[in-house]
Amino acid sequence: MNVSFKASLVGYATVIKRNNNTNKESGYISSFVELDKANNDDYEALRQIALGWNKGYSYAKDVFDNFSYEKFGKKISNDANYRYFALTKHSSPFNKLNADSILGVATLREEADKTFTLEHLQVAPMQEYTSPNRKFKHIGQAILKTILDKFINTSIKLYAVDSDAEAFYKKLGFKNNKKSIYMIFKR
Repeated sequence: MNVSFKASLVGYATVIKRNNNTNKESGYISSFVELDKANNDDYEALRQIALGWNKGYSYAKDVFDNFSYEKFGKKISNDANYRYFALTKHSSPFNKLNADSILGVATLREEADKTFTLEHLQVAPMQEYTSPNRKFKHIGQAILKTILDKFINTSIKLYAVDSDAEAFYKKLGFKNNKKSIYMIFKR
């Protein structure tokens, strides 16, 4: 199934949504989509979050930079394919991706030998666990679980930038790799 802004629906993921009026939390179904490098609407949505989320350092800018580099015909790597994903607030098909509906983004690098590396994972700053007014929770977890479910028979490696990130990834089944700086997930 494709949504109309050309991204492909990968699946649905459950996050936690807080009702501002009652302050109660409940499960909320969100759409996890793979963005199309050739599509201008996908490009524009990523451009908007790269600008809007860039308070200090943001991986969203790196995701956008890589996406645009490939959109305009340049290869980031001769031996890898980059795939771009977004988790959105939408729980059903929608007409156009609005940057405000993006809860998080991720970049996955697929090597020629079919190994995968999670290059970037960014949750919308207003939804990060340190944000006191966040409306959604477990966004990073939903993104990662959906990627792990999609690529079920592969191993995925990533680099944890700090001890908080390392603890987060360990909760999801990643293990430290004694041979490199990467953490790895294997089934």
